[in-house]
Amino acid sequence: MRFRVVVDSPTIAINGKLLPAIKNQIEEIIAKRHLKVCDVMAEMEFPKLNASLGRALHRETGSNPM
Repeated sequence: MRFRVVVDSPTIAINGKLLPAIKNQIEEIIAKRHLKVCDVMAEMEFPKLNASLGRALHRETGSNPM
């Protein structure tokens, strides 16, 4: 199963911070599927060791995997 977050708009962050709804969806999926952040990054086809999503969730900042 691929990682998928459903949003009403293409914006996931404003002023460098994750929108609360996006953060909640990501955390809910991680909890339900017992994933680690590195697993989510791999499903999104980014390097597993890329820490941008983990930092974004922890700091509530935007994720920039590139």
